[in-house]
Amino acid sequence: MIIRLCIVFLLFLSNQAFAQFEVSLLDNRNSRVDIGLVGDYLHDPSGQLNLAQLMNEKYSSQFLPINKSFMQFGLNEGNIWIRAKLAIHLTEQNSLALQVQAPRLQILDIYMPHLSIAFPIAELGELRPYSNRPLNHPHYLVPFPTRNPPITNVYIKLASSTPINAQIDILPLNDIASDFQVESLITGILIGIIVLLMAANILFFSFSRNPMYLFYSMLLAGMIILHLSLHGYLIQLFPNSIGIQIRSYNFAALFSAMALVFFSRYYLDSKNTLPKIDKFLVALGITNGALALLYSLAPDRFSIFLLSTATVTTVTSLTILSIIASFKHIPYSGYYLAARLLLFIGHSFWILTMYGILASPTFFIWGLMVTVILEGLIHFVAMLLKLNSLNGSRIEKSNFHDSQLFDFVNDLASRMRRQTNIISGAFNEKDKLNTDLSSDNKDTALLANRNLENMLERLDNLGQMNTNLKDTSSDFADIDTLIDETLNLFHEIDQDGVLVEINTANTQAYEQIDQGKKIQHLLLTLLLELKHYGDKALTITLKKLDDNRDNLSHLDISISPLPRRFTQLQDHLLNLGLGYVEYLLSSMHGKMSISGDKQQRRLNIHFPARYRIQSRLPDNDLIYACQLFIMGNDSIACQKLLSLLQSWPINIIQIKNISELSSLQPAQADKKVINLVVLFEHDGYIPQLVVRQIKPLLRLEDQCLLVSDNVKMPKDFALTLGFDELIHTLELPQQLKHTITRLTAKGLRLQKATLL
Repeated sequence: MIIRLCIVFLLFLSNQAFAQFEVSLLDNRNSRVDIGLVGDYLHDPSGQLNLAQLMNEKYSSQFLPINKSFMQFGLNEGNIWIRAKLAIHLTEQNSLALQVQAPRLQILDIYMPHLSIAFPIAELGELRPYSNRPLNHPHYLVPFPTRNPPITNVYIKLASSTPINAQIDILPLNDIASDFQVESLITGILIGIIVLLMAANILFFSFSRNPMYLFYSMLLAGMIILHLSLHGYLIQLFPNSIGIQIRSYNFAALFSAMALVFFSRYYLDSKNTLPKIDKFLVALGITNGALALLYSLAPDRFSIFLLSTATVTTVTSLTILSIIASFKHIPYSGYYLAARLLLFIGHSFWILTMYGILASPTFFIWGLMVTVILEGLIHFVAMLLKLNSLNGSRIEKSNFHDSQLFDFVNDLASRMRRQTNIISGAFNEKDKLNTDLSSDNKDTALLANRNLENMLERLDNLGQMNTNLKDTSSDFADIDTLIDETLNLFHEIDQDGVLVEINTANTQAYEQIDQGKKIQHLLLTLLLELKHYGDKALTITLKKLDDNRDNLSHLDISISPLPRRFTQLQDHLLNLGLGYVEYLLSSMHGKMSISGDKQQRRLNIHFPARYRIQSRLPDNDLIYACQLFIMGNDSIACQKLLSLLQSWPINIIQIKNISELSSLQPAQADKKVINLVVLFEHDGYIPQLVVRQIKPLLRLEDQCLLVSDNVKMPKDFALTLGFDELIHTLELPQQLKHTITRLTAKGLRLQKATLL
């Protein structure tokens, strides 16, 4: 009997202790608190309780601990109340905020009793105006007051007609920004892959005119909308639309289901292979389409559970259909079965997670999107193979042969595989180390994402090639600016770290050329496709040619040295490499050829171009607008330069060292004169320390020129050292005047920009 009384007493004490929720400390060491791990909750089915009643002992003891970071309350009538007790002892200036990650939550009220018991400090949720949000962010953010009592109580009220899944944290704003940057990066990569698949399907639809590809593009578009609504991005695009994310989610889920049904109908050709099931598919697709309209127009009148039932029924029906098709040996049904099983498993796990049966925050956030991408890649391979069995006359109309389509497929697949492997490698390292993405991995993933965007641009251009052929609009661009921007774009996309150069010849008097954007895209594509490792950088030379007989102007592009893999050109080659360049040139009425043998091979591109003389100073005036400071010695290069400058009508000053240059005070020179400092590299000595000491003595518009005996020194290396231009000693007679003129013009432009 005594033992029983002791047990009852201990249970009583444990219940009392259990009812007292613990205090979470926020200080300089621990500035992040997960409410799910330290808080407790109470379900109010009536939805009538207020904060004053909850603080009463009668209800306060009814709160239960949550003990999990990812809060899953499923479908609930009434309100869910969450409370947490905090001790904030931060001495550093670090702004805290309450972050609630639940974009489709309809009602979210935040209470702090020490500020107000009757009214919440924030009234948020899908049914409230976007202007209620204190901070512009996809998630719900509520900044904490700067002054708080020793113990701060926080009460959070949640209510929604959809399943409630939330992650609630209190953390500094800079941590929120860092986490959101990673989330945005992953979202951008996933959407980039889906957009690339969409573009490929639209391109295949333009080849074959088969609605199958169009419906699958519609499915992918619906999944993008679904993902954006689940992550809270749509409310930022439509801030004045209350409930936009719930409406968008409902529409996207059922619209995607409808598109998947009609895609399956055309993929399996059910009208001929499964005529009885075909009528069921038509009815199922129309039902999903009608429900999509109803749920998007009046989401409050219909149960979200019915929507989930409709999508589960659709996915299950199509999975059963895939099994039937596989047993009947319908062509390409094996790929369809694999895709349907993958979607069935992934969608089932996601639905169970959404309704709180399974607990996986990662799968809830990313699982459905990743499943759709994997399923899309399976369909992508199957649909590419299916192109071979389409009507031959349709393929003839597009001027593409079966073998060319397979070449295009292999080329596109290998390019996509490289980028997806790079992205997967970055995130696999994150998972192995169980840490956030490092800056190197972020840069690698962003670089892969830029390459996917470049591939998407090429696919779009292929799909719009007929439109581009008819485009006659003017697009004049400055040649020097065009070259600089092309090189910058190349270095932003290049994943191999190779050296490239772009030079000009016979274009000094014509600073502007028509079709600037198209030529820039052509140059960027050539650099990406022809880059290589070697002792000599890939060099592109632009040269203006005049045809006096026809009174026409042309642009000649010469590229050398070529990689060994390019030996000859094939006519009408279809890929995203030189085949794409050929189709791009066809829209510019140009042609392409290879000349030379072995190491002297050169790719030549020739197309008509319109030029325009830009209003600027003539060369003679530019020569008068500069003065030269030559810091050299008795080297051959210095003597050669001085002999070339003997007849030049400019001020030439020869100096021995930096102190002599400092005494001349070049920064105090006439503002209309650009200072050009010439340094020399010979016998392996590179004046890199000298140029660093000279730069502070000059103005922003002043330029530094390096003359080198080493013909293998690339221009990029000289730019990295701090020089503005490089000339090799052997090229001085041909390049000196053009280089000094260009540096002077550049300095004058910088000077004008500085004055503005």
